[in-house]
Amino acid sequence: MEFKGVLILLEYFFPLFGIVIIAVLAGMNKGMKKWLVLIFGPAILFGLQILFLQFNIIEGNLLTASVFGLMIVGIWCYYIVLLIIGLFQGWKYWRGKK
Repeated sequence: MEFKGVLILLEYFFPLFGIVIIAVLAGMNKGMKKWLVLIFGPAILFGLQILFLQFNIIEGNLLTASVFGLMIVGIWCYYIVLLIIGLFQGWKYWRGKK
């Protein structure tokens, strides 16, 4: 397999590998470290995907555009759900502390 083919496959599956790594790191950590992984992990993954796409390996690839579009929509929904869960858990923590 030539190098360009490997880069094409990496372009498609890079977000999937990143999500798996984030899930593993979040599962290994507890408390504030887990929240830091859950907050900054997807943001770093999205930033790396943007940098990766800036090299413009393949022009006009619809699958790459679809994966990137799904990342944008997914990250938007992810942070909304994460905010709701964080507010709920923070409320439970502060309520139980009194």
